[in-house]
Amino acid sequence: VGDYNHLFDEGVRTSSLKAMELELEDIIVVVDEAHNLPDRIRMTLEKRLTQTMIRNTQIELEEYSGVLAQAMNRPGGEALSMTHGLAAWAFDVMKASRPGFVKLFEGLRRSLGHNEEECEVQVEELLNVLHRACDEVEGVTGQQHLGAKISSKHPAVERPVRIHQLRDILSSVDVDMEAGDDGNPMEPNAHKVSEILDCLLRFGSGTALTMVFDTKGKDGRITTHLLDPGLVSKPVFEQSAGALLMSGTLYPPSMYANILGLPPERTTTVAYASPFAAMRRPVLVAKDVTTKYTERSPQNTEAIRAHIQALIDSSPGNVAVFAPSYAMLNDIIPEYSAFKGVRRTMREDRNWTKEDLDQIVDTLLAEKEAGGKILLAGVFGARLSEGVDYHSGALDAVACIGIPNSPPSVLSKALKTYAEERFGRNLAWKYTVSQPAVNAILQAMGRPIRAVGDRALIVLLDRRVTDRTYTGCFPSDLRMNEASNAQATGAFARRFFAKVHPDASLNGE
Repeated sequence: VGDYNHLFDEGVRTSSLKAMELELEDIIVVVDEAHNLPDRIRMTLEKRLTQTMIRNTQIELEEYSGVLAQAMNRPGGEALSMTHGLAAWAFDVMKASRPGFVKLFEGLRRSLGHNEEECEVQVEELLNVLHRACDEVEGVTGQQHLGAKISSKHPAVERPVRIHQLRDILSSVDVDMEAGDDGNPMEPNAHKVSEILDCLLRFGSGTALTMVFDTKGKDGRITTHLLDPGLVSKPVFEQSAGALLMSGTLYPPSMYANILGLPPERTTTVAYASPFAAMRRPVLVAKDVTTKYTERSPQNTEAIRAHIQALIDSSPGNVAVFAPSYAMLNDIIPEYSAFKGVRRTMREDRNWTKEDLDQIVDTLLAEKEAGGKILLAGVFGARLSEGVDYHSGALDAVACIGIPNSPPSVLSKALKTYAEERFGRNLAWKYTVSQPAVNAILQAMGRPIRAVGDRALIVLLDRRVTDRTYTGCFPSDLRMNEASNAQATGAFARRFFAKVHPDASLNGE
């Protein structure tokens, strides 16, 4: 049992399998919560580069070269001569590259239009900074005529292998690092830059990798984004003896099979009917509200709050509310929210520890036992909506605000463009926009129903979920009821909780 990275990070996989004396052909891969796998693979290849990292890498290489030089003076130290020479070459290259990176970052910042905070970066733009630095170190820059004598203390490195060599040297840098927050030494910047170069070498020649510059930090930063997780997962699944991917929201399974590059001739996709009775988890859609940007207004916000208040008034216990973003959550449920009938409001905090999360369910159950109510407020895709098991009827109702579509960005545009090339326009929109949004809602909807005997009411606070764009993304056996206003939501909730009660006897079936 291990983290996704044990198999889907190439370096970790190689060392893990070697330690276990296994090959991929020897194992059957079982992936739990497999709906998270594509994003986890993308996150693994999400690397950030800053000018500070370039400077620190130069400093680390200088220290590393010094350590090697001292070691060469000891008996047998001559064996380190080549390693020292390579480290010295890499130091000179990184030193020579710094003005080029300053120019690159400044140029990217100047290229931004009014109110723009990010732009796409071409892979060749970044690599050319390093190639020009190599030329300078090797004495190639500025040669005016054939036959001119090249003066350099380093041997020339062929252009096709330069970046490979630099990557390998940076990954081998060994210097003393300060301890991080966890008490362990921090990772050298040289290793981080090496990982970026490795990413560019593996995926930079095609369209499956995009790089984005944004203005965050002192001088801005460049981030790599892998658009196609199948490039990483496909070889793993093809070489393994077999695989089982499962999740309560692996929907539709055919989409995940396509995205992850599962071999079609060996793949069977199945969507099983939910074991939870529909009458014990009804879904109610509020038809008078939306979070669509062009239709937002104070009146719309008050209408959303009215539905939440009606749900609180009509529910016997705790209510959870999930929103697409922290900003929207703060807008609809301010820090000092005025919702009546709840003892307290627990708002998700990015700084919560695992211990904080572990205490949430106990707090909810204790409040319910005491006859009180808590309003739990979180965000789609975050820990409260996906990472907590609300067992024993800790939640009686969930309200899902809006549709968590990603905001327009350079990355989202690149993702849709790539998906169109690979899957076609119709599937591209579903795979990159509508289905991920609905799956985040489905995750939140499933929070209160953890056993067959549980019961809970789900309220979707956005009329757009009944539009054709989104209805086809929900499981076919899910039936939606409609509420025209907050009063209708309250009436539906009262009828439901009066008729349907928790039934622990069903859990043994």
